Amino acid sequence: MPAKRIKPAKKKGTMPKSVVSYKKGGAKKSGKNWIKGAIKKPGALKATAKRAGAMKADGTIKKSWLRQKAKGSGKTAQRARLALTLGKMKK
Repeated sequence: MPAKRIKPAKKKGTMPKSVVSYKKGGAKKSGKNWIKGAIKKPGALKATAKRAGAMKADGTIKKSWLRQKAKGSGKTAQRARLALTLGKMKK
């Protein structure tokens, strides 16, 4: 009967090579235009707001409509949450 192979003990706190680790602060941002990559379908939220009659006279979307839609769980809700977040970043 052949001898059993014993696996060497793993060092505590080590990760397998297949696992990617990130430094503190999360994944690397893709430069200055990370917002451009976050918006998959430009104009989709505005089109939905227009169909719902949630546009103001100056062409912007009503904040109350965005807040209401942001409470949902679909794509429109995700887009509304991103719009509210980006609105806070405005200088």
